[in-house]
This record gives sequence, structure tokens and C-alpha cells, in this order.
Amino acid sequence: MAKSKSHTKRNIAIFAVLILLIGFGLWYFLPSALVPPIEEASTSTWTLIDYTTREDVSDFVEISVWIDDKDIDETADIYSLSNFDEEESSKDAEDVSLDLRDVNYAWVEIDPDGEAYYDNDFHLYVGGTNYDYTIYVYHQSSTVMMTNIDRATGCACLLSNCTGNVDNATAGYQTSGNYTMFLDVPLWNTNESHCGSDWDMEDCPPAMTDPDEAYWLITYHERSHRCQAPVYVPGDDDSKEFETHLEQLTNAFVLKFTLNATVNCTDGSTNQVNMTIMDELYTEPIELISCGNAIYVVFYDPIDFFPKAYSFSYEIVFGTTIEWCDIESGRMLIPRGAKACPLGTFTAYQSICQCNVSAAA
Repeated sequence: MAKSKSHTKRNIAIFAVLILLIGFGLWYFLPSALVPPIEEASTSTWTLIDYTTREDVSDFVEISVWIDDKDIDETADIYSLSNFDEEESSKDAEDVSLDLRDVNYAWVEIDPDGEAYYDNDFHLYVGGTNYDYTIYVYHQSSTVMMTNIDRATGCACLLSNCTGNVDNATAGYQTSGNYTMFLDVPLWNTNESHCGSDWDMEDCPPAMTDPDEAYWLITYHERSHRCQAPVYVPGDDDSKEFETHLEQLTNAFVLKFTLNATVNCTDGSTNQVNMTIMDELYTEPIELISCGNAIYVVFYDPIDFFPKAYSFSYEIVFGTTIEWCDIESGRMLIPRGAKACPLGTFTAYQSICQCNVSAAA
């Protein structure tokens, strides 16, 4: 009798295990069998989104698409347009549709003819499949204004002191400490406003002259629709590498801190300058480059100025003889990923102050 009970318990255990295995199999395999396979897209498309306003501008901003015309063996060859054919030339983005399944690489060029307000920029894609891609496009501000605040005193520091004296041509502002830089754009600019169909200003209502009127304040205030962003153009890239932040751009928004002598990075040097970006809430998209008698604050990601001025804080410590002469905002060509001095051409927007830099090497 005991033997019969033992067999019964064993059969029940085997049956329970079989039930569990069958249940697991149904749970694991049945859903994939019931879900139909995802149909592969036959073409790739590109949607262009204004970075600041989040408007879809694909219906009037043009792109060109470049397809590799031969096998690319070297990484550097990817970044040379001479290895690519222009498959689509200057067409509205919404009208471009290409099959990239048999393509190794493709470059998409934004506003190739400069007919819209957006920065000429290139984006690289790896072929083999198709997607509906989205690209942010950047309407560059006409200038960038600066206010440099000494956090210890709360005053806007210009050159030799905080009294507004900017005429001292021999002594720079040489106070080590913590500062906050505020960056802003013009309040009232009727050029390149996002108004009218395809932003044709002729389609806008008659312009009003009162900057306090809400509609026109939004329309003409650059904060509402402009930004500063890095761009990449293969023809300007001398390094042909794409790993670091600065290797992924060839032109960027920059603050140039000019000093009266060549910056020395050796501890204890009388010409030493230590500058540190202060990460208070999040990491600022900034790289610091020291080159000659200047320190460049390079923004490797886009920044905008809406709804308030962009700001960041930093600490700067001076040696005993080196002097801080000027700060300029502007754009700079960075053709070698900032691996070597001199850097590319710097084009200034605004200057905080002026100083005699004849001692600079």
C-alpha cells in the first residue's frame, strides 16, 4: 500500500513539472508567433526640427544627400566628400526619400545653398537599413552679448575695476575668484524673423514699432527663435577623427579670454592661469583650450537663450604678473579637433573691454 502511494506522488510531481514546462513554453514562444513580423521600411526620410522653437521646417528647408560611391576602407575616408556622390541636391527635406539598405554611409547636408536661416551642417548616417530620421537645425543668433559678474561683489566687471572704466590700456582685471557669465541676444531684430509662410517677411502683418506689444515681442525677440550651436562640415575637418567632442565639430560658439602674455600651465609660474567651469546643477557643454595668450571657452553642444539669458559659473586664478585683458564672444573655426595651436579663425561678436596685448607672444 505504501508503494502505491509513492508511485502516485511521483506521478503527480512529474505531471506538475510537465504543466510548468508547457506553460513556460507557451509564455515564451506563443507571443512571438502571434505578433506579425515588423515590415522593413523601403526608404529613409528626414524631418527637420527647429532646435529653439521645435517647429517642423521640413517643407521649406532644403537638404542634399551624399552617398558613398566606393568601398571605404579607411576611417578618414568617411569624412571626405570626394568619396561620395550627391544623390539628392537641394530639395525640400520632406520631398527626399532614399533607400539606404545597400549603402555603407550617407551624409545629409542642411541648407546647402544658404537660402534658409539655418546653419550649413552635415550629419553622417550608416546604411544597411532605413529609418525616419529627425535632425535638429540651428538658427544662429545675430550676436551674443555678455555680462561678467564677480560673485564676491555682485558687480559687472569690465577691465581694471567695477566702476565702468574701460579705458585703461595697461592694467588688466587681475582678481582671482568666482564669476558668473550671462549670455544674451538682441531683444528687437526684424531680420530673419519666423513670420509669414516659410518665414517670408512679406507675408507678415504690417510691423508695429512698439517693442512692448506681445506678438511682436515674441516675433522679433531673438530669444524666441535663435540659438548658438556647433556645426560640422567635412571640408573644414583636417583631423578626420570623430571621437572627442571637439573632433565632432568644425565651427563653434566661443568665448575668448585674452591675456597680456602667453598662458603658462606650470604650477607656480607668474604667468599661470587656472580656469575651472563650476558644475552647479549639471555639466556645462564646455571645453577649455589654452593657446598662446588666450583661453577659449568652446561650447560643443547647442545653447539657447529662452526664456532667460544663458549663464554659467567659473573660477579663475591668476599668476602674479599675468593680466586678464578682454573677453569676446564669437564663432571660431576648429579644423583639427583643437589638437594643435594655432586654432582656426576667430570672428568676434562682442567685446567686454580692450587692453594692450603687445607683450603677448
